[in-house]
Amino acid sequence: MHGIADLLGDTVISHSGSVDTSTIAGEGRVIGLYFSAHWCPPCRAFTPQLVDWYNTFKAQAARGKDLDIVFVSSDKDEQTFLEYFKEMPWYSLHFAERDKKDQLSKKFKVQGIPTLVFIDGTTGKLITSDGRNCIVEDPKGVDFPWYPKQLSEILCGKLVKQDGEVSCSETLDRKVKGLYFSAHWCPPCRSFTETLIKTYTALHKRQLNFEVVFVSVDRSKESYLEYYKSMPWLALPFGDERGHQLTRHFGVQGIPALVLLDEKNDLITSTGRTVIARDPEGQEFPWPTKPLQELNEVTANLLNEATCFVMFTDGDDKLIREAELLLQDVAQAYKTEQKSSIGSAHELPPVNFLYEGIEGEEIAGLIHNFAQLEDFSPQLVVLDVPNERVYCHPSDKMSTDVVERLIADFKADKLRFRKLRHYSGTDVCK
Repeated sequence: MHGIADLLGDTVISHSGSVDTSTIAGEGRVIGLYFSAHWCPPCRAFTPQLVDWYNTFKAQAARGKDLDIVFVSSDKDEQTFLEYFKEMPWYSLHFAERDKKDQLSKKFKVQGIPTLVFIDGTTGKLITSDGRNCIVEDPKGVDFPWYPKQLSEILCGKLVKQDGEVSCSETLDRKVKGLYFSAHWCPPCRSFTETLIKTYTALHKRQLNFEVVFVSVDRSKESYLEYYKSMPWLALPFGDERGHQLTRHFGVQGIPALVLLDEKNDLITSTGRTVIARDPEGQEFPWPTKPLQELNEVTANLLNEATCFVMFTDGDDKLIREAELLLQDVAQAYKTEQKSSIGSAHELPPVNFLYEGIEGEEIAGLIHNFAQLEDFSPQLVVLDVPNERVYCHPSDKMSTDVVERLIADFKADKLRFRKLRHYSGTDVCK
């Protein structure tokens, strides 16, 4: 229960007054966090649908009694909040607890509203952040509470090859693999397919364990078959539901996209397209993720995915070596600690560690302009693009103690971030 109270506070609101949070928490229970606001038209359209689903599910579904929803308001004043809350048959976070609302938005990476997140009623651990689609696609709640499937479960089944079919387990086990989301109607896809074929061929000539699975976004079976003729790798059958599941699993939002996975199906990168473009001969195969990485056109993608500690060096050889020495061990230590904390009450957020090397001048300049950084080196910056904030260490005097203290303050949430110039918050209709 302690975990839920930490997230929501000791009490939540019902229509008859405050209720102890422990009454909606417990073993086997599921809590939906509904991020919404009256001023948002998509929210007002979705709320009646959610109310109908909730009432039906609570009354008819076998596990209806295990579910409660808590409204997390982004309304601009308490009166509007109260009027909107009247439409809802569930609970709400106290409107005055804006810090709790911001913490929940940050913890569950809410990028817009309406958003429906389902969490475990005991630990507060995320079950799915895609609750809105879950109830639309599975209105009877057959798969409630929609725990995400393991990748091996999603992929399980037959795959197509040029001369027939094969079992997924037979061909993908113990291999580095790429899931290639692409379509014939997309010109950038056709161009990248040619590049990927060259990489695939080069790796197979060296007898390396690498396989690709084509996940088609083609609009007709004829286009799919015509496009697949040019590919030497495997594919999902046209129209296979696994394609939608993989798209959702990896959050693919545009094509071409190449998701690279290691032999254990752990993610190497979701931006495999830039990896291949940078290393078309596969000389760096299997493209392992390093605790500390040099800032370049490939690693720049990490800036959009999670908080990044970045040391700027202005390309100076001495400062580059200093950055590597200062950050290497602390990066490894943080990565190890973060991995072991997953699932605990004090789970650490993922962090990327980067430094400006000899190739990073142009990207470093873009970051300086974007984050409005001062012009001095070395400069250590904590850039949190997903939450649109930045912290700049005020001194150019760097040491192991300085870096370790900065990381300790970050873990303790003591850094005084400032908002990025174009900050718009998470309260965006979608």
